[in-house]
Amino acid sequence: MKKILIIISVLCSTLFSAQAWAQLNVYGFYKCNEYSFRESLFNPDNISVRGLDKRRHENYTLAHHVSGSINILSAYFYFDVLAKSTHEQNWEHDLLVTQCYLQHDITDNMMLMLGRGIQRWGTGYAFNPADFIAPAKELSDPDNEEKSLVGNEMIMLEYYGASYSAAVCFVTDAEFKNTIRFKNSRFAGRFYKHMYGVDLSIMMMFSEHETPKWGATGSYVCTDRLEIHGELSLQRGSYGEYHYALREKNAFYYSNPFSAFKQDDGKTYAQYVFGINYTLPGDILWIVDYYHKDQSHSNDEWARMMEYLNFCKANLDTPYREAAQGNIIYAMNMLSSRGAMRDYLMHYQEKTVFKKVEVKSTTFMNLNDLSLVLIPAVYYSPKNSFTFYARCFIFNGKSESEFGEMFTRITVEGGLRYLL
Repeated sequence: MKKILIIISVLCSTLFSAQAWAQLNVYGFYKCNEYSFRESLFNPDNISVRGLDKRRHENYTLAHHVSGSINILSAYFYFDVLAKSTHEQNWEHDLLVTQCYLQHDITDNMMLMLGRGIQRWGTGYAFNPADFIAPAKELSDPDNEEKSLVGNEMIMLEYYGASYSAAVCFVTDAEFKNTIRFKNSRFAGRFYKHMYGVDLSIMMMFSEHETPKWGATGSYVCTDRLEIHGELSLQRGSYGEYHYALREKNAFYYSNPFSAFKQDDGKTYAQYVFGINYTLPGDILWIVDYYHKDQSHSNDEWARMMEYLNFCKANLDTPYREAAQGNIIYAMNMLSSRGAMRDYLMHYQEKTVFKKVEVKSTTFMNLNDLSLVLIPAVYYSPKNSFTFYARCFIFNGKSESEFGEMFTRITVEGGLRYLL
């Protein structure tokens, strides 16, 4: 009986300790998007808008995000759950566990992490080519304020020294259906060292389906206002998917015309970003990043795809109309929110005015054709727990440029974010 009472006492004290060190946050947001479409090579006569069932020009999103953490002795448990409802034609509901992991300090210098998590190794603001084990950031939300990014299942062991650290990580993608299936497994490692005021990292990743990736990052705080950062990744072969029209004559395709046909070409493909974070007088945050990606389309490849789209467009008034329309919609898969070509300049500014108002502006420019996306935004926080905001996405460029041919001309978004 005495042993049972001792066990109950220990369990109660542990539970009390867990509650004392527990934290729970509930974050929600509501937003409405209004779209303005236009005709372009990707949307002649609005066929892509109709083909993708974009009959309504607005949609609504309502979401609640719950995050919590519990500290028990040397163990730390964290979870993120996102419940989201989206309305375009009809309401669609989704429940996602975006993060759920256990972190345990094995020793004073060694940490073990197990579960689904987002582990950032990169230094760039919106682009992280050397961030091998984290989901790609969204240009519209690089800080993941809407908590939409889903982590990877991983086991990570990290050792901390006086001015360095070393981490090894096993990462996989889990599917939870009738049984649990793991796919796309990969091993990654990182060595970090701080020396002469510079934060340096070297990382690598080995995958069962791809050639190894090698990367490096660096950042240096020059003054209390200026920071310089950069990232580089290298890989033999490109595992992106490319349209067959890049290497074939004009023709209609009756199945998916995209394939990773560059993965065995023996070339080394580089991605890199270089930029600065600078606080201007008046506390204006200014970030500029130059981003290059060999895996994307060259000028000649982009011109070839414009030629192919013109070929499809010319056949819309022929007996091949249905095939031409289907191939135009297929070709839209070459577009990406992170850019479809190789060289970009990202420019971000942020300024707080009247204490409760934040004004932000992001410009994403294609340096190959000088087309751009402009994202101005205003945030008003009457209280710390409530923020009203409005922003828009403006796509601009000449004919046959990347953002000039986007079938969306402008998107206006307004919403409310709140912390309960």
